[in-house]
Amino acid sequence: MNYSLMTKLAAVLFIVFFVSPFFGATAERSNREIGGSVERTTPGQALASESIGEASQLEFLLVRNQVLKQELLLASKPQLYFLLNLTEKRLQLKARGMVLKEWALTRVRRWGPHPRLEPLTLGKKSALFAPKRKAIKPGENQSKDTFELEALELKDMPTIFTLNLEEGIKIYVRPKPQGFLARLAHVGLHFRWYGWFPLRNMYRRIAGKPFISLEITVSSPVEAKAIYWAMLDGLKGLIYSVPKS
Repeated sequence: MNYSLMTKLAAVLFIVFFVSPFFGATAERSNREIGGSVERTTPGQALASESIGEASQLEFLLVRNQVLKQELLLASKPQLYFLLNLTEKRLQLKARGMVLKEWALTRVRRWGPHPRLEPLTLGKKSALFAPKRKAIKPGENQSKDTFELEALELKDMPTIFTLNLEEGIKIYVRPKPQGFLARLAHVGLHFRWYGWFPLRNMYRRIAGKPFISLEITVSSPVEAKAIYWAMLDGLKGLIYSVPKS
């Protein structure tokens, strides 16, 4: 009788002190290693992840709403305007909200702070080999009653140029280097970006004037010429980035 009681007591002690801890550890491990790689998420971690997702979504909606408000101001007037989306690497020429022309950019780089989200105005374009129209003086050709007006065509446009915005922002446009001369010019642009721009940025920061420069690269020289042709002096537009939702 005493032997039977001791046997039952030993069985209870074995279950309490040995089986239970291993059972608990096995259950916890099964939650952590289902499929060999799934970690168990605590309620606090799940709540933090959800809060980050909601904050990202809210930021996306706020910026997108601001972009639409600013574009509405541009689209309400009978004029062309441009939109430069740095996030999606896309340049659009629009009128009344309708896309007239769109260029996919292969690369976008920026020096300095992000431009303010407000309408910007394109000033003069500059290029090393800018197209020039022949000057015609009244009364110069007296022997002829008629003359032909020289029209600048797309083939006359430069492939490497700068869009100078009146707000002090410069946008450098160039195509992907193709051929020996283009690659040689690319080396010079590389030294300008990593050599001259840092010095200029430091000087402007000391002077208290922000230095903002962007460089956009398109796929071909034809695309670059088309941008020079379309971006008229005085054209207004927006430069913006939209965070991922």
